[in-house]
Amino acid sequence: MSSPQLNTHIHDIFEIPSAETDLVIRTSDNVRLYATKSILTCHSPFFAKHFVDDSQNVFHEFKAKQDCRDMRAILHLCSPTKGAATPYILEAAFWGSLLFALRKYEMMEWAKESLRDMVAASEWPRKEPLMTFVMARRCDWEDIGRTAAWESLRFPLRTGSIPELGLITGLDYHSFIEYFWRCADAARDFLKGMPVTGRTDCELLSLEVKRPFPESLLNDRSFSYPEEVACKCQEPQRIKCERCSEFSDALLFNKRTGEIRFMHPCLRPLIQRALSEVERCPRIGLFHESILQDTLARACPSQTPEMIQTIVSILDDELESVLRSVELEVEGW
Repeated sequence: MSSPQLNTHIHDIFEIPSAETDLVIRTSDNVRLYATKSILTCHSPFFAKHFVDDSQNVFHEFKAKQDCRDMRAILHLCSPTKGAATPYILEAAFWGSLLFALRKYEMMEWAKESLRDMVAASEWPRKEPLMTFVMARRCDWEDIGRTAAWESLRFPLRTGSIPELGLITGLDYHSFIEYFWRCADAARDFLKGMPVTGRTDCELLSLEVKRPFPESLLNDRSFSYPEEVACKCQEPQRIKCERCSEFSDALLFNKRTGEIRFMHPCLRPLIQRALSEVERCPRIGLFHESILQDTLARACPSQTPEMIQTIVSILDDELESVLRSVELEVEGW
């Protein structure tokens, strides 16, 4: 995630002295930031003790051991510009030493809640899940940490240089990786239960298969049935597509919506393609644009885009349910 760009006037309030300014902070990288002591002292016991004997009318200089990024973020946290400067503050919190600075100046207790609200409302959990997980562990934000781990399933595991590893314990990182692989295993096992082999005895392991078939399904004229099946609503062994003469024996039943659909054999490549992808990204989803478009292009004429999307939606719901059942196991959470 690239560094955020802020409007110039956001930083001007600390880089240009005002009539209320009675404090200049000289940062470790030799940048002068202007502030008001009363604002800092009411947010920080450290500064309240530091300036306890100072007259409010005396201009004071404070030499900080932090760089301008961290000190500017602290000043934003204490001021009404906090909302407008949220991207900058989060960048300093994630990649800078802001958390250490907040602890040094005894501001962590209240600042942690402000940072938590900023992270929860931002795109960091979705766009930078590993870094968000690291931040959540450092601040003990269990809900945000679990959300970040869930969002990480949309991306392949990173290789090569991973800067976040310097900010997290080996045990926590192992828990994060182990959760990813358990989800990948669960997704693979689910998809392997799909009818990709064409065997008539193939069942959908994670779907509730409704037997006998309901009258409404037997009236679906996309498929043909033996006459005795249509009369008695018994289970057909082979259902033939009227357009391509392929046989289907896979019934999908969505337990949440009550939708029931046959799975046409032309959708087998969809499952096979997804099966090859879920080990890299367990939450790639069957609605992934490249997979879905390829399926639509190869589908039997009897299967309209709406029919295929309905079936894919059922499978996506079931796959998400399977992944949701996998627990993130982290010490202390």
